[in-house]
Amino acid sequence: MDQAISIKGVITILMALLLTSAVDAQTLAKTSDGTGFHVFFRTGWATPYIHFNTGSGWTTSPGYAMTKSKDSTNFPAALGWFRYDFPASTTSLEFVFNNGNGIWDNNGNANYKITVAGTWQMTSSVSTPPSATILTAASDGTGLQVFFQTGWTAPYIHYSGGSAWTSSPGKLMTASTDSTYPASVGWFQYDLGSSQTSLEFVFNNGNGIWDNNNNANYKATSSGRWIVMSTNNAVNQPSGMKGGQKGAIVDLFGWPYDDIAQECSDFLGKAGYMGVKINPPQESVLTDAWPQSGQRNPWYFVYQP
Repeated sequence: MDQAISIKGVITILMALLLTSAVDAQTLAKTSDGTGFHVFFRTGWATPYIHFNTGSGWTTSPGYAMTKSKDSTNFPAALGWFRYDFPASTTSLEFVFNNGNGIWDNNGNANYKITVAGTWQMTSSVSTPPSATILTAASDGTGLQVFFQTGWTAPYIHYSGGSAWTSSPGKLMTASTDSTYPASVGWFQYDLGSSQTSLEFVFNNGNGIWDNNNNANYKATSSGRWIVMSTNNAVNQPSGMKGGQKGAIVDLFGWPYDDIAQECSDFLGKAGYMGVKINPPQESVLTDAWPQSGQRNPWYFVYQP
């Protein structure tokens, strides 16, 4: 078989993985810190259970009750986040969720599966989590404040206070000055005057990428402090680049093909990377560059990734 076709086929498969992995149910929120697997689950259930298999068999149904998240910055319990931790000795995990009374969330009968340690997050597809906007402090007379956590460097808030919407893209938000919502982890804020008692709003990155709460918009129904965690934190491809690639390509030379596919599915595709560079089949790809003793060289002989 023509090796160029073979290599093209492998790359096509990997690009397909990158393009389709955004719909995967589980998202790696934070790489491993050596403490094991940490599962965060957002749901409307009062006490969700996690039923799992770490390689030696499944737990007894319904599994183990999850605890409310204590991470108020990244996974606030008020938004329906629960947590379950697995030790560092865990190497792989297959799991499903349930409400303890026979209602299951099993990722469309595919189960949830992760093979890389770290902090993982998923949102229930069979229950309705609490509102995407959370009132964290009642009005103190200073008006309505919106805090927004995102991976964007300069988010905008586009809103209506009851009469008309702002001109798109809206108003530029500023880095948070509130230590409860530190700017160092992506929090921004926008303050409205004391007369503002309700607000409908959406966010965008100023370049056409929007977070509109799955087309439902966000709504604040009183004065006070409201928080929103972005549902659109992909690494967006830069615009305006000329004469070359438009986006980040990750070097995975030397990785086994199965591991490359897993990395594309678990992380790179969700993060918005454009592609990966991989080894061609070494035993059959040769180069005429810098011949030694009249012999053609392996492709990597003169190539430095």
